[in-house]
Amino acid sequence: MVGTLSPRVRRAVGLMVLAVVAIAATGAVVVLPAVLASLGPRVEKFVLWHHTPKPVGEGAWHRIALFVMRRPVWVGLTVVALLLALGAPFLGVKFGLPDDRVLPKGAVTRRSADVIRAEFASQEQAGVGVAAPGLSADDPQLADLEEAAAQRAEVVLGAESRGRRRQRVEGGRVPAAVG
Repeated sequence: MVGTLSPRVRRAVGLMVLAVVAIAATGAVVVLPAVLASLGPRVEKFVLWHHTPKPVGEGAWHRIALFVMRRPVWVGLTVVALLLALGAPFLGVKFGLPDDRVLPKGAVTRRSADVIRAEFASQEQAGVGVAAPGLSADDPQLADLEEAAAQRAEVVLGAESRGRRRQRVEGGRVPAAVG
């Protein structure tokens, strides 16, 4: 969803998140210690649950600890087996970054990316796009930029002008500069 938001909205959301984190951090580091220091021993004045603690040697945690200490190997093997059973579905997991292939086959973005992938051997989708706002595809400054890029590394040269695509150099690839 983040990719569908405009840059201004993303920036505003980012600034709001930054503000919330800053306020929370300030409250945790400055305000909370000041409040606790001013309350002093009265911190525990308003107890929500009044219960008497159980005597030593009683209670559920005591019984669990005794059970584990009496049968450490059996409990250890059971816990390991349980963790392996819970982790088994993740044995074949492959993590990666999603691209257009996660979209439905009928989506415009998916279809256009499939066409580019099938018809252009230069892997133009893997390239870095350079946005030059205010320049048209015929602007000489754009040609100078392409020439400079071609001298630096192996570059696929292309130009986009409001959705129309045209190839500026025959052959698609410019060899890397030797030197």
